[in-house]
This record gives sequence, structure tokens and C-alpha cells, in this order.
Amino acid sequence: MKKNTIFIFQIILIMMQGIVYFFSESGPINFYIVNFSAFSVLLAFFLSWQCRQATDIRGYGFSIIVFFTFISWVVSFQVPLEIVYGNFYLLDPSLNLVYDAVIINKMVAFCSLMLNFFLVGVTYSYSDSKFLFPQSSYKIIISYPLLILIFLCFFIFLISFNEDYSHGEVKIDPISVAAYGFLVKFSAIYLAIKIFNITENNKPNFYKYLYILNPYYLVIIVISCLIFFMASNRIYSIMLLLPLIFSYFIYMKKKINVFTVIFFFIALSILGILFKLYGFTDFYKQGLYISEGYVFSKFLFPFTAELATSFYSGNILFSMWENGLSLYGISFLVGFLRVMPGLMGFLNLDPSAYDSAVIATLYSGANYGVGTTAIIDLLVNFGVVLSLMIFLYVGYFFGRSELKVFSGNKSIYSYVIFLTITILILFYPRASINDLISMVLFNLIFCKIYFSVFGTKSK
Repeated sequence: MKKNTIFIFQIILIMMQGIVYFFSESGPINFYIVNFSAFSVLLAFFLSWQCRQATDIRGYGFSIIVFFTFISWVVSFQVPLEIVYGNFYLLDPSLNLVYDAVIINKMVAFCSLMLNFFLVGVTYSYSDSKFLFPQSSYKIIISYPLLILIFLCFFIFLISFNEDYSHGEVKIDPISVAAYGFLVKFSAIYLAIKIFNITENNKPNFYKYLYILNPYYLVIIVISCLIFFMASNRIYSIMLLLPLIFSYFIYMKKKINVFTVIFFFIALSILGILFKLYGFTDFYKQGLYISEGYVFSKFLFPFTAELATSFYSGNILFSMWENGLSLYGISFLVGFLRVMPGLMGFLNLDPSAYDSAVIATLYSGANYGVGTTAIIDLLVNFGVVLSLMIFLYVGYFFGRSELKVFSGNKSIYSYVIFLTITILILFYPRASINDLISMVLFNLIFCKIYFSVFGTKSK
């Protein structure tokens, strides 16, 4: 199927989904709206992936596009799909899965429209799949000063870490969190430099990849992850590990089937939910059983239920938006301000004025943070039209970034951008995209300064 034909089919799909959204009304959950909306995203992904197969990155299934689309699909559609197929238990208010049932039709149709725009942006990013790069002026970027910074961040993290910290029970020290945040960002840049500096022509393998990385750096990774795993926190460990895993796939140029990736992700989700429920030391003892006392046991497919529970925050915010809520883009202004370390602490702004996750929590009266979603956070900040345009660009940005690093691009900034994206790729669908803005801009600005100070040497 030709690229132009695929693109036209996707545009037609967007028009059809737009009609569904426009005519969706408040009321009982509609079987056809929910199913068509969920199916149109799967079809759009299939069409976009077919277009990808005609580019230089054919077969690279370990993809930020796959993770973002799959997680967003689960967050947006699992709860309403289970309801229309008879799982009415999910409507129980005590489960905190559905806040306002009457607006689900319009919400689901809008989420589908957003993801369709995202995938059109991805498809458009493949329109020029050939890149020409100069081969004579490559430089090796010095990495040791950055490694020293990583050691320093790790040291500050360790000495300020609260030994009593337990996820959801005892808070972590703010200085420790800040140090770890810099550690994660610098780690992504360090990996980008290491991959960029590779000159060998021999067949790559896992042991060569480990050899390229400093052994002390790997020790830091292992210790940091173990600390958080022991505290029953997966998030900080995943943030550190994901760039490492993606850099390995870039180095290996390893091709893997997209269905294998999705199956692998589901398997990790099973381990992840058992880890969340039973902790680091006991999760393996439970087999695949989830006790009846947990909300996840109410789902027909409980092992992606943790992702699906984010539907609740989106439902709250969409209901608030229907009733006039608008943040006028202030969440994203804060995202830009976060580029400058310490500025938000100095300004001491009230999160209830700009953070959609905090707003949703306060409005619902929940005794825990309900979070937000990338799609609805954009909606309450920018409205329908601007949100669609932004998601169109995000799709283009993700697709172009991936195309560059897997097709032999020798721009260090391409590697930095891509590996920075991967830090939170499993969390963006359940968070705000403004986190992406602050991380990418910070790392690019830091790299400009770092490269100008420490420079390069000839290969």
C-alpha cells in the first residue's frame, strides 16, 4: 500500500471519527460509539505501521510509537469497553473508575480523535525516510566530565535519601528527589554520547555494549534501581532503565516484531501489577492471582487494569471541562519554567492553580492523587482544536526522532532528544506532556553548554 494512499485513508478515518465526536451526546454509554472509537485507533495504528514498513526503520518494533499508542489506548478505552461488554461492576462509584458516566461517549470519541491525529502525525513523519549525513567531520564527544556529574548526583542522592522511605507511606527527601532527577537526565545524555561515539564496524553484541559503558556507571544504575525496588517504587527505576534499554536497541540495530513487543509489555504489566500489590519481596509468591479486595480484580482483564484506572482522572477533568474548566495553557507555561532548575521552588506557585492532576484530586474529593492523562490535560489547557494540532505535532516529533536514530543519523542532538523522550515514555499517557517539554529543553540547553565547555576530539 503506497504512503499517499495510507495517508488518505487516515484522513478519512479522522473525518469519520470527527463526525462521531461531533454527534456524541450525554447519556447512557453507547456500544457503537465506544467500539468504533476504540477500533478506529487500532486501524489508524495499523495503517501508520504499514507506512513505517516502507521506511529505513522497517522491522524496528521496539518503538516509542508502539508504547505511547498502546498505553494511551488502554487508558482511554479499557474501562468503557469492559462496561459496554457487560462488566457493569466498573460503574460502582466506590471503585473510583467512573466519575461521570453520562459524558463517556463524548470523552471516548475525543480521545480517539486525538490518537488518530497523533498517528497521522507519525505517518507524516515517515514522508521523507532518507537522510543524508556528512561522514568526514565526525567528532568524539568527551564523556568523563559528565560521568563525574552523574557520580556527584548519585552521592547527593545517597546521603540525603530517607532510609525509612516507602512508596505511598513515607515521603522521599526533596533534595534526594532533585539529585535523582538530575541523575536521570544526565544518564540519558551520557548514553547518547556513548552511542554517538561508537566507531566499531564489527558485529555488535550485548557484552560489547556493556564494555562501552563505564562499569561504575552500571553499578550506579543497579544500586539506584535496587533502592527504589526495595521501597516498592517502580517509577524511578523505570525512568533510569528505559534510556538504557532503548540505547541498547539503537546500538544493536535489533529488529523485533511489534506483536512480540506488545506481548512482552503485557508480560511486564503482569509483573508490575503484582509487584505493586504485593511488594518486592512477595509478589512472586502470588502466582497470577489477584485478591478480591483489590479493584483490579473487578476487571475482565486485570493485568492492564492499573493503566486503565487512569480513565478516572480523565473522566473527572473532561466533566469539569464540559462545565467550563479551562487552564488557558498555564500547565505548559509551568513546563517551560521547569527548564530552569529551582525556579518553581522560588516562585512557590500553588499546584491547584496549574496542575490538572491536583485539580482533579481536589474536585473529586479523593484521598489519594488521581493523576491526569496527556489527552485530557491538553484539552483543559488548550481546548479541542489546539489540542488536536499539538497531538499531531507530538506524533510527528516522536516519529521523526525515532526515524533519525534508527536510520543512522550521526547528530548527537538526535540521540539526546530521543533518549530523553524514552525516560517517561511509559508514563506520558498518564501524565502531562509538559514534562516532556521541560526534560527535552533542559537536556538540549545543558548539551549546548557542555559541548562548548568540554568540546570534542577527532576520531
